[in-house]
Amino acid sequence: MTQPVKTAAQIEAMREGGKLLAAIYDGLKKIVHAGMSELEVDAWVAKEIKRLGAVATYKTDEVNFPGVICISTNDEIVHGVPTDYIFEKGDVASFDLVITYKGMKTDAAFTMVIDDKPTGVKKHLIYATENSLYAGIDAIKGPTHTGDISAAVEKVLTDAIICSIVASSRPVSRLFCATSSLRMAALRPRSVSPAKRLPPKRAAFISLSMRCFSAMN
Repeated sequence: MTQPVKTAAQIEAMREGGKLLAAIYDGLKKIVHAGMSELEVDAWVAKEIKRLGAVATYKTDEVNFPGVICISTNDEIVHGVPTDYIFEKGDVASFDLVITYKGMKTDAAFTMVIDDKPTGVKKHLIYATENSLYAGIDAIKGPTHTGDISAAVEKVLTDAIICSIVASSRPVSRLFCATSSLRMAALRPRSVSPAKRLPPKRAAFISLSMRCFSAMN
């Protein structure tokens, strides 16, 4: 099923909303640290969304999520509910946020290692997901089937030897769950040598969120 074509005003609203979301993430990357709880991050993001004049989509009746942002730490795959968990140095944390601005929704996610540089398996997973994102973007050549974008993403992920894929779909635009087959992939280490494995409870599930803004329509 094709997405409805966006008007120039809708596309501009999504562009503006995307800039606001990027600004929130820029600030988040600076303030999150070991010793901070997921709930404290959620509260900070809520204040930023309000300050910038946007709406926290996850808290609307349409979604009714417990927090304003999804936080998935270590062995949580994706769409984790913020808890009182206190971040530790070396934790792998994924943040997934949707905001509504001028009636249009923008959505993005990123993954970081708390207070540390990614190395070993963590580095491999983060780089593999980032590279697959760019492969999906590069696959958009004018009107493009979302399945072709997914195929480009999947190829990079399957080539990343220690990764396996968990797939689902959830693109956004004016409606939170617009119909599409575009995939959202979460990666986890496959069976690797003990020297490369992460400590227990730190399986480092990394989420890659490919978002469909229907700009290709």
